[in-house]
Amino acid sequence: MSQKSRQFSAVKPKMIDVAQIVDLINSDPTHLIPRTKQEVVKLRLSSWRVVKIDNKVVGCGCLEKYSERIAEIRSFIVMSEYRSKGVGTVILENLLRCAQENQLVFVVTSRPSFFQNNSFGFFSQEKYILFHEQKHNQSNKKLLKMG
Repeated sequence: MSQKSRQFSAVKPKMIDVAQIVDLINSDPTHLIPRTKQEVVKLRLSSWRVVKIDNKVVGCGCLEKYSERIAEIRSFIVMSEYRSKGVGTVILENLLRCAQENQLVFVVTSRPSFFQNNSFGFFSQEKYILFHEQKHNQSNKKLLKMG
């Protein structure tokens, strides 16, 4: 870890931080799924980590544990003016420490280079995450409305 990143620490947020977390996540709807305050709290504040500077949340991320074996890093974002300063690395390292020792942690991201630079890569046992995108043409939409 670089010397720069040591000036920041990732902490569990408090209820007072939830509005800032939601605002930060929702500031980038192109890359992140928008969240509500209720969704952030439902994911349990103990699963979130934030970096605050001058009482302002400048970065956040959540570790959602699906099972004893699988966990996902979600809603991971750092304000643009704090990127490349170590904030994201501190949050990521803290979330990974929260994962169970033998847990497989994955992330779905539109910015893979950050995670690849921090030890994420393809799963060695050749498992893949595959997506199916539902596409509805105009006639399907009419049928759905009628039915």
